[in-house]
Amino acid sequence: MPNLLFHHYLADMLSLLQEDLQLLRETVQSQHAEICSLNRNIEKLRKENKELKQRLAKHEDPNKNSSNSSTPPSKESLKDEIVRRTSSLKKKSDKSVGGQPGHKGVVRDLVENPDEIIDEQASFCTECGESLKDAQKVLDYTGLKNMVAVTDRHSAYFAINFLSHQVCLAHLLREIQYLNELDKNQKRSKDLENLLQEAIHYRNEHPTEIVDTQSWLDRPDSILQQNVEHLKEGFGILKNGLIKCRDYIF
Repeated sequence: MPNLLFHHYLADMLSLLQEDLQLLRETVQSQHAEICSLNRNIEKLRKENKELKQRLAKHEDPNKNSSNSSTPPSKESLKDEIVRRTSSLKKKSDKSVGGQPGHKGVVRDLVENPDEIIDEQASFCTECGESLKDAQKVLDYTGLKNMVAVTDRHSAYFAINFLSHQVCLAHLLREIQYLNELDKNQKRSKDLENLLQEAIHYRNEHPTEIVDTQSWLDRPDSILQQNVEHLKEGFGILKNGLIKCRDYIF
């Protein structure tokens, strides 16, 4: 009799264990399916996050090209090249195209039969007497003292004793336009852009006037003295570069 009771007890325990095992299997399968579903969602969210970061980067860090930086045209993308060739740094004006009313045009008249034709080809330098045979290979700095130069901000140019030297405003405007795209909420680069555009417009309106450059040089100081540490790195780089070449801007 005791053996029979023990046998029934073992049978009941075995049945309970089998039921528990079946429940565990169902639980594991259910959790496995849920984990797979979560993994799929995680992968989907990672992909969406990557795409959003790429889209956001276009606004926070726009690509540099020859129109908004010193990047040479040979290194820009085909899309940037097309945009560059179909756009301009000039601001749209309400004036009509061509010469304005009251502007006196100056041209040099051509003649069919000139009194004398001279084929002038220098064979030697009038300063030092050296042969000009290899003039294209060797740059003779002697003649640069009589040259009016407009260059970018490469340090090598500032070691040359030009007759007159100015930083290219078109190069500066490209860099400033990049900063405008980099941070549309700040005004520093926009104020500097307006100042350079005003200077270009003034020179175009007064091409022969001798301009007092000191009055123009004092104007960017208030902009360059502003703190840009809270802005992106490019603002500090341009600020330091302009401070170094301040006397050559205008």
